[in-house]
Amino acid sequence: MLNLLLMAKVTEGKVLSNARLFLENIIKYGILVDPIQVVSLFLKDPYSWPAPCLIIVSNLFILTTLHVERRLAV
Repeated sequence: MLNLLLMAKVTEGKVLSNARLFLENIIKYGILVDPIQVVSLFLKDPYSWPAPCLIIVSNLFILTTLHVERRLAV
């Protein structure tokens, strides 16, 4: 139990450290990517970006597996 608490505390520290670094970079450099341009690029030619399609499909498999495991656990 102590091991689990210690690991949770270390993970919490890493998350807070990364969040602080993220905020510092946003304050220092700002947002360098125009989200409207990214979305319009993807909508104009969706086949030039296969990675987002693969991520969406892989999440569907993960969620399907999770649903099946929950149904089997009942």
